[in-house]
Amino acid sequence: MGDVAFGRNRTFGYLVEGTAGSYVAANYNEAFGSPTLKGLYFLEAEFVPNIEIMKEQSMSGRPELITADLVQGIRNYTLRVKMKLPKEGLGWLLFGLFGKVVTTGAASPYTHTFSPSLTSPYPPSFKLQFREPLNTTQAQWQLRGAKIKSMLFEFTNNRMPTVTIDFIGGSFELAAALGDIPTILVPASGNPFWVNADRISTEPNLQGEVADFSSYSFTIENIFAEDIDDSYSIGISTPPFLEANERKRLERASTEECIKFTGTFKRIWPNANLYTLWQANSVADFADELDEGIYQFLPYSYTGRIVKVSHVEKGMGLIEETADWEALYANPGYRIAIKDTQATPATEGT
Repeated sequence: MGDVAFGRNRTFGYLVEGTAGSYVAANYNEAFGSPTLKGLYFLEAEFVPNIEIMKEQSMSGRPELITADLVQGIRNYTLRVKMKLPKEGLGWLLFGLFGKVVTTGAASPYTHTFSPSLTSPYPPSFKLQFREPLNTTQAQWQLRGAKIKSMLFEFTNNRMPTVTIDFIGGSFELAAALGDIPTILVPASGNPFWVNADRISTEPNLQGEVADFSSYSFTIENIFAEDIDDSYSIGISTPPFLEANERKRLERASTEECIKFTGTFKRIWPNANLYTLWQANSVADFADELDEGIYQFLPYSYTGRIVKVSHVEKGMGLIEETADWEALYANPGYRIAIKDTQATPATEGT
């Protein structure tokens, strides 16, 4: 029996690419900030590599396909990583989502404010690394040309907040060399992850409604051009020279409504206020605040509308209300701010 891969001791590392899709050498170099492969603890990950198989009927005059007709073609991948919401190490990924960051503070702690970039540079691409321990050896997947499609933030009563990141990328390979082990960024002391109790002033609110939210989630999604699956060019497909045969031009579809915000809020029904907002098609602002002094996580200034309100009644049980909320980027006020001890990412993007 061969080596068996275990789930423990896996590492996930990421770097910003200097040139989108540039080949990842065994020793990484970062385009911005210190040349250190950054890493994060994660709960689960789903990596789906894909090589399209070209099926062309044989020239021999046979009516059926033969094995020789099955030829490898273009390649790409998707990747989903879920982790507990960290207090350190999230900055570069938020920059990859939004494309613009303004960093303030002469010394630690630093405040990073992320907002959508409407001009160059668009959100950067990443080099990603998965290091998979086996019984006696290790394997390393190297993924390049990765852009963040979306980030889902989930807050549920009696559970730690989580973030799920969806990447879409150009190419992948199983590296011959292991490269660097990612540096995991964690606070010097205290819990390295946020908990739902770390709030100040108010609970999460939707247009001032703060009563009894048992859970809520919100997703920030980049609206990429719809034809990205056709954005290949003819070229060779022998690793590592895959540049011509990988998915390219993962660009936003617009310089205006380039980011979509959606959210779902659940609570035990206290009143008809959310229903009234939905019925009147009124503006519904969303805001939240996690704060423990040195560290902050502040999603705020999201102005949207409630698109659906539903109620679930269970006989003798309490009435549960769910509100679905949606917005498109329309002003520079749409942003997330974090405070941590990292000097990078420094101010970048416009």
